[in-house]
Amino acid sequence: MDLPIAARDYLNFISDQLQVEIGLISTGPERDATIIPRGTKLASWM
Repeated sequence: MDLPIAARDYLNFISDQLQVEIGLISTGPERDATIIPRGTKLASWM
């Protein structure tokens, strides 16, 4: 993931608390402002 460590830690916390995988992260309104984390189900489909 191309995010700061604090942002990654926060997303990992949310994922752990909700017990769901975060497969897509939007960092802005444009299509190229989307991060698909490696190793996720969504990444394996693409």
